[in-house]
Amino acid sequence: MLPLIGAVVCLALDRFVAARLTGLGAVGVLFLCAILMIVARLQGLPPTVFDQPWLQWGDAAFRITLVIDPLGWLLALIAFIGGALALLGSALAIPVDLRGFGRLFAALIVIPGIAAIGACSPALPVLAFAPGVVGIAWFVALRSSGALPGSDAPLVLALSGSAAALFLLAGLLSDTAGAASGSSILIVAGILIYVWTLCGLPPAFGSLAAAHQAPAPLALVAPFGLPLIGIAALLRLLPDYLALLEEAHLIVLVAIGILAFVLAATRTLWTHSLRQLAAAQFSAQVALIVVCAGCGNDAFVHVAPAMAINALLSTLGVGLSIAALERRSGADDVTALTRHPDSALHVATAGLVAAASSAAGIPGAWGFWPRLWLFDAIQRTAPWAVALLLAGSSLLALAMLVPLVRFWRAAASSRSQWQAHPGDMLPAFVGALLALMGAAPRAVWNVALAAIPGQFASTTGMPRFPALPGSTAVIIATLILIVAPAALRRLRQRRSPPAEESLTAVLTPDTTGTALYGLAWLAAPAIPEIVHVGLARVALLIRQGVAVLGRRYYLAAIVLSLIVVILVFAAG
Repeated sequence: MLPLIGAVVCLALDRFVAARLTGLGAVGVLFLCAILMIVARLQGLPPTVFDQPWLQWGDAAFRITLVIDPLGWLLALIAFIGGALALLGSALAIPVDLRGFGRLFAALIVIPGIAAIGACSPALPVLAFAPGVVGIAWFVALRSSGALPGSDAPLVLALSGSAAALFLLAGLLSDTAGAASGSSILIVAGILIYVWTLCGLPPAFGSLAAAHQAPAPLALVAPFGLPLIGIAALLRLLPDYLALLEEAHLIVLVAIGILAFVLAATRTLWTHSLRQLAAAQFSAQVALIVVCAGCGNDAFVHVAPAMAINALLSTLGVGLSIAALERRSGADDVTALTRHPDSALHVATAGLVAAASSAAGIPGAWGFWPRLWLFDAIQRTAPWAVALLLAGSSLLALAMLVPLVRFWRAAASSRSQWQAHPGDMLPAFVGALLALMGAAPRAVWNVALAAIPGQFASTTGMPRFPALPGSTAVIIATLILIVAPAALRRLRQRRSPPAEESLTAVLTPDTTGTALYGLAWLAAPAIPEIVHVGLARVALLIRQGVAVLGRRYYLAAIVLSLIVVILVFAAG
């Protein structure tokens, strides 16, 4: 309830308190939610917080349930902490004395709050209701920010949540008795389409791309809204049906996951927008969770939560770094950054190195270990997919070089500009967390077993951890990730760049992405112009029909509802 109360307070203080203070208050509310989740877990909170019937239809009963089980607790905690850091970056990007953005922060605080509710609910009504609320909150946030006038991104986000809910309902209600008889293909298909829509997996990249059309400080919240609900549904619902699928169906699951991964990695390499780069690499990491599902229930329960954590944290680190660069340069297009930013980005660059390395699965960061465990699982179930995974991982790693090059060229010209913006510290914090987790994976695993007991009790295997030589090599790689950015930036600092130097050099990732434009287009196919014209004509006809009611749209909704009720009674 705290995020909802915080949203009401933000609305009430819209005209009376500076927007930055309102945002910092919203950040405090989310951090308080995270602290209460930790305290409740230590005190042994009853796992079932709320369980009431919502709808009774014949023999089927639909209940609204909130369960603080190990998986729900972990995802809700990530939603609160990640959402708090994202809102902190948004609050620090607003001028100190600016007012009138209370609605913006009210909508932003609702997004991780409702996502946490969706993560803690295995019940169908909440899983269908949460994306719709988050989509509407995104619509309000983007409209309140005034950043995208005339754009259809708010409408895309508002409709994506509702559309995903319809696919999930269709899959789970299509054949209730099918799961008991072993035929769960329709249910799994409904879950996957739900996840595809919410997480922006190719070719349904629209929702994720729409959220990242917003300015970088607002796009920080994107992974902790619709995508987190999709990941929660994937981790919670899919294990019950993986054991019922045949081996051929699991191979198909691996194939479509790899296809989505390669397309998203190509999209990451092709795009010139740093915000869209962050969105595409997140989509690629979520696609790997689908690949992991095709490796069987045992591998999925072990590896998928680690991959989800890496996807959320690394995307947050990359997004915070991009927000720092965009604040300096005023644009996120790598081809438009033809001048040096006004101040140094040493701290943000270090965070970007760790976050990008974790996203690409480079040794030394946490993302390396889930990627290693996925390769172990894929070698046992579908060895033919290893080459495709390596190809996609190479494309993803090559794509992450583009922001690194741009950050490295952003050198300060005088020591008076060495002072960093407070928001520049946030990517370094996330990057340090990923580096520490990568240096001690066994310790992270032990902490996970202690914090979420029972999550891995039903499985027989254990992930592979390094021996002493391997641990030493990983620690050295982690130290390189931390020390190398500072050392290289120090060398860069020794010479001041000439005033006429520009950032228009041709980058290898740029040329490779251009060569792979066809695959990048498949990740987010554009609607043909003839379809746009047809939709415009349909919209005009609808407006003319509604005009009969005096443009009172609620009367049109009532009339349509009456027609539906009459048809239902006629069919019965």
